[in-house]
Amino acid sequence: MGLFDTIIVDPPLTCSRCGVELEIQTKHFDPAQMTYRVGSRISGSPVLSGILAESVFCLDCRRAGREQPDDAIFLVIWHSILAGVERTEPDAESRLASIDRLDLIEWLDEAQRAERDSKRCFWDLYRDVEMWHEHLHREDSEDQSPSAARSFARIFRLPDEVLAAEDPLDEILKRHKETSPERDGLF
Repeated sequence: MGLFDTIIVDPPLTCSRCGVELEIQTKHFDPAQMTYRVGSRISGSPVLSGILAESVFCLDCRRAGREQPDDAIFLVIWHSILAGVERTEPDAESRLASIDRLDLIEWLDEAQRAERDSKRCFWDLYRDVEMWHEHLHREDSEDQSPSAARSFARIFRLPDEVLAAEDPLDEILKRHKETSPERDGLF
């Protein structure tokens, strides 16, 4: 049976029969339920550089009882990097031949930006959970006046709506969900 990996294409490819956006899935790579985009390093690709043909599956056509489209898509792999997803083999060959170092720099830049965003989101969430934990265990300081301690604490604390919520942890998670990068797949 095996596990499928998902490939996200921007703009999305559509079904030639019904026009719905396709979710591209493949078993060509390591079976890890990973999500890839153009520029992603592919783990377990059967080719280092080349083109892999993949059949198209449309869930909407299946649900409606229509025959599956007989199209294929072509995954362009360049030095273990997903370099493109094309509808025709000549387009895939053209894409493979046109890749240069500037593409590699662009993909590297995007990967590093995504990593920075993920780390920032993690540490922001960690900081808020840590502040909530400190709030639960805070004792009034004896060496400062209560008003000085309160005014200093207001600078470095969670907003009142979080602290006053019925479930502060849920409120923290909701606040961070709005600013977190979109999750793809399991990983």
